[in-house]
Amino acid sequence: MANFTRREHRQHQAECIRWVERTIKVAEKLGTKYIIMFPNHFTKEGCSNFCDKYTKSDGIAAITALLMRLEPKLESSGITLLLEPLNNHGADNGMLVTDTEEGAAIIRAVNSDYVRLLLDVFHMQLMHGNLWEHIRENLDIAPYIHLADVPDRHEAGTGEINFRYLLHMLREKGYEGTICPEYLPQEDTDDSLYIWKQLLVGNDKRDSS
Repeated sequence: MANFTRREHRQHQAECIRWVERTIKVAEKLGTKYIIMFPNHFTKEGCSNFCDKYTKSDGIAAITALLMRLEPKLESSGITLLLEPLNNHGADNGMLVTDTEEGAAIIRAVNSDYVRLLLDVFHMQLMHGNLWEHIRENLDIAPYIHLADVPDRHEAGTGEINFRYLLHMLREKGYEGTICPEYLPQEDTDDSLYIWKQLLVGNDKRDSS
């Protein structure tokens, strides 16, 4: 979605808008209130890299303008679009919006309840760390948080992130948004989900039923 700054690529912006309109219709049928936008196009080979063609400022300006055009369509549908900054390592090399504050600046510029920020702690830790500070500063525009440990995107406890601290601080702040593990299970399904259950709801005993 970043390659819309020049005249010859305006047709791609129109195509993107049509895609979002179709996605809104699907979301309405499914009864979901969120759709997620990545700031680049993905192919089976990985992330499209436009960094050699466009400056970051041009790309961010294009994304901001696109979201402003989409905002009335989102508001009329009641669907909220979430912008998710991603890391730019490996298959994601070339990702445009990789920093939490870059994503937050876009959201604040659009200034709509229907265009918000998704905070993914996996990508945040890979790109800049200092997780709680970045989360705390943007809770007002981030109704959705993804969880996975670093470096391998497995369950909590397999890497370097202190999830107990982060979740404690979110509770202290009275966060009412959605917190959703998005990860690659290392354990079997029951054990993997139990790890997250302990953290998210504070249940220290397995349900034997």
